[in-house]
Amino acid sequence: MQTNFDINESTCEFIRSCIRRKNFEWSESFFLQVIGEPRNKMEVYWAVLALRKYGTEKSIPVLKKLLYFPKQDVKACSILTIAQIAKDTETEFYAEALSDPKYSEKGYALWAIFAVADNRAERAVTAYLKKNLSKIRRDKLSIGTYGMGAGYLIKQPAISLETLDTLKKIIECKEPTSPNEAELFQNIKTRLLAA
Repeated sequence: MQTNFDINESTCEFIRSCIRRKNFEWSESFFLQVIGEPRNKMEVYWAVLALRKYGTEKSIPVLKKLLYFPKQDVKACSILTIAQIAKDTETEFYAEALSDPKYSEKGYALWAIFAVADNRAERAVTAYLKKNLSKIRRDKLSIGTYGMGAGYLIKQPAISLETLDTLKKIIECKEPTSPNEAELFQNIKTRLLAA
């Protein structure tokens, strides 16, 4: 699972070709201006991606507001761009996004948590997995989504009894249906034995 959200040269070329403005420049202030005054929704998406390379803490309040933008790609990319810029300093924000019923991109909140969060997200991730045990059992929540949550929890040096119980319930509620899921279940068992 990718834990670095850098953009490559190919993405930079797409950004340049999709944001067609005479005053184009590779700077945080330019991309924040595009977000503030977009010509279309896709400009916002490309500007959010560009902020992964050019953004600083100054961009974070703007990116946080975009979690509720009326385009799925923008909502999803915004939280990962925050993770790229802020790393674990915004752990509580990622946990809040995961817990917020208005934020629809739970998989991306879990991805940000898995990639950069510290132990302050444990309670939110545990609650999310516990709430979704029936979806996990019925294969209605993808291994990619719940696997990032469980993967985050098992790499924490110390976890609560409630978290240990939730991890145990995950491996008890179903049989693994893929090699990735079998590997995750084995990692959960190893973590439970180490507790």
